[in-house]
Amino acid sequence: MRPIRLADLAMESLLDGALNETFAARVAEVTGQSCEDARAREVLRLIAQDEYGHARLAWQIVEWAVSRDSESVHAALRAGLSTIDSAMPPNGAPRGLVRFGRPDDAVLAACFEDARADVRTRLVGLLPGGELSAPT
Repeated sequence: MRPIRLADLAMESLLDGALNETFAARVAEVTGQSCEDARAREVLRLIAQDEYGHARLAWQIVEWAVSRDSESVHAALRAGLSTIDSAMPPNGAPRGLVRFGRPDDAVLAACFEDARADVRTRLVGLLPGGELSAPT
C-alpha cells in the first residue's frame, strides 16, 4: 500500500465525502418529506441522517488535513472547486415517483445545487481570506 498525500486525501474527502454525501443526504431528506408511505419516510429519514454523518466525517478529514499541511491542502481544495463547479447531477430518474420516495431529475438537480452551494460556502471558511480562486 502506498501512502496518500494529505492534499489528495483532502480532495477525495471534499468531492466524494463532503459533496456527494451531502447530496445523497439532501436527496433522502427531500424525497422523505414528499413520500406518502410512513415506513419509507422513516427509512429515508434514517438514510439522510446517516449520509449527513458521512459528510460531517469528510469535513473533519478536510479540516484535519488543512491543520497538518495548509499550503498544499489549500491549493488542492482550490483546484477541487473547478471539479465541483463542472460536476453535473445524475439524471434519468423516472418522473412521478417522488411521492413513493423516488427522486426525479428535478429533485436530483435541486439537491445537487444545494449540496454544491453548501460545499462552496464551507470552503470559504477554510481558505485564507475566503479566497476560492487560485492565487495569480
